[in-house]
Amino acid sequence: MSKAAPCGVDSLPTECRLTTGDQPLVLTRLLRELPGRRSTYSGLLADQPIVIKLFVDSAAGKRDFRRERHGVTALAAAQLPTPSVVYLDRMQTGEWCVVTTFLPACVDLVKLLGVDALSQEAEAEQARVGFALGGCLRQLHDSGLIHKDAHLGNFLYQDEQIWLIDGAEVQALGRFRGDSQKLANLGLLLAQIPVSAGKIAEQIVNGYGHQFSAEQISRAINRSRRRREGRYLKKTLRTCSEFVAKKVPGHVCIMRRELVGDEPFEALLADLDGAISNGESLKRGNTATLAKVTLGNRLLVVKRYNVKSWQHRLRLLLRVSRAVRSWQNGYRLRMWGLQTPLPLALVEHKSGLLSGTAYLICEYSALTDCKAYWQCHQDSGLLAQALAQMIAGLQVLGLSHGDMKVDNIKFNGERLELLDLDSLQRWNSRSRLLRAIAQDVERLLRNWADTPAYVAQLQVDIGLALGQLKQPSGFTQR
Repeated sequence: MSKAAPCGVDSLPTECRLTTGDQPLVLTRLLRELPGRRSTYSGLLADQPIVIKLFVDSAAGKRDFRRERHGVTALAAAQLPTPSVVYLDRMQTGEWCVVTTFLPACVDLVKLLGVDALSQEAEAEQARVGFALGGCLRQLHDSGLIHKDAHLGNFLYQDEQIWLIDGAEVQALGRFRGDSQKLANLGLLLAQIPVSAGKIAEQIVNGYGHQFSAEQISRAINRSRRRREGRYLKKTLRTCSEFVAKKVPGHVCIMRRELVGDEPFEALLADLDGAISNGESLKRGNTATLAKVTLGNRLLVVKRYNVKSWQHRLRLLLRVSRAVRSWQNGYRLRMWGLQTPLPLALVEHKSGLLSGTAYLICEYSALTDCKAYWQCHQDSGLLAQALAQMIAGLQVLGLSHGDMKVDNIKFNGERLELLDLDSLQRWNSRSRLLRAIAQDVERLLRNWADTPAYVAQLQVDIGLALGQLKQPSGFTQR
């Protein structure tokens, strides 16, 4: 096993003993771990496949076990689709244990609904699964229960059936706040769906039933998105399961966890200016310098944010640096299903409270800029549709890009990527958002100012995409 397993398990497979019965419990594979609290395994009991959730022998572990026991018992009592409980008690070694049946050939809904459909068959399957998911959530609510962590990873799909898991997050509806809790729970689930997958969200609502108005659902989605995004963006600036932050006086480095120990990448971080000098120049300006860098078989872009003067450095005291904004904006877009090159590392130099030179390292986008693609495919409407959906997606999220020139938009006929996120901005006012979106559209159309026919096509497609939005103001509050 790649890392030491918790709860006294040092290697797999291994046998454990329950407090009842003669058959040993065999742990075969670690599925998930929360260090110091609990771990989940697949295994065997009497040669039958099972899932084992172990809780450490501590006050916190006992509390987690009780929540799990209450949740799975409530789901079973309501006859909701959930794996059957096999065992609920201590093990001989003292850990608390929940054993449930294993569902063979089941699919995590993240893999089904959390990605764009690549064919009509996949789109039809997503619609069926979305409708079933909405019906499952309604069944849960009608049983007087909610799932406080209703994300796609806590639902499984098998043989046209949605299954509920993670009983620890199942709670009874409040006596006087039942409808508001149901609405918030529905909004939480819908907020997990990529903004480009509006048809899936529509099918979830259809499966749930139209108990709430479209405006109520839109507000609930926006509240859930704001909370989820806020929590995630805070993680991008600290050490967590996805990132590692190294902060010493005068220097901050945040990088993706899988790159820790990658010697070529860490050598690049040690001499970013040298990498820029030796790389292929993409831009050399007063405020920023970009270079394409080859690292083994990887192509990266290193962007240096220059400090022009001491007045510029003083202004940076009053706001988040462009490097940090771009780093967070990259993950903001990706978490909602809008494509942009993956940010890999952020480096900032400081002198006391004053910010200095900063660097952003991202994957290189090998796609063609959208104007070059259009020049090779002038009879294709794919680009116009993709640009329209991008604008609509930004509006749903309450965002504007701020610099829609062709160099910042890449396309290959299937995938559209948005680059240069320094000016990407969140708007909490609907009127200001709509003005900013209009400016983005105007700047986008200006790229084809010499081709009025294509400008007209873009205007039609963008108008249709915006007109079809169920929630026109994204995260906005007024």
